[in-house]
Amino acid sequence: MIPLFQSTASPSAVISLESGSGTIYTNVSRFSQLSGGSWEHLARWEVADKTLGSMWRLVPTGVAPEAWRIIEIEIFSAENCSSPLAFQTFSSGGLGMALAGDGDLTSAWQEGRVRAFSPVMQV
Repeated sequence: MIPLFQSTASPSAVISLESGSGTIYTNVSRFSQLSGGSWEHLARWEVADKTLGSMWRLVPTGVAPEAWRIIEIEIFSAENCSSPLAFQTFSSGGLGMALAGDGDLTSAWQEGRVRAFSPVMQV
């Protein structure tokens, strides 16, 4: 399970979860009818291969790249959110990627001006 909390200012209604190696990514799931200002539970994470070192990114659709903000993100190995996974967040662009995983709903990561700067999570 991936609980995601987007900003209310410019949330993405559709987000794709992609798996890759850091240079090439493949779509794993697509989530729609999402909104900002509350926790969204992206539930198809269980079908994904979560081996140590695996890399994941969220790609927004329908929102200006420079406006998209993630307030908080968490990763769990089970749908009931009972087993949190340790992960690192990073981005080749944007501001404050670590802020998306700091447990603070008053801070946020903001995407850079280029779509390729989607947040990346490494398990």
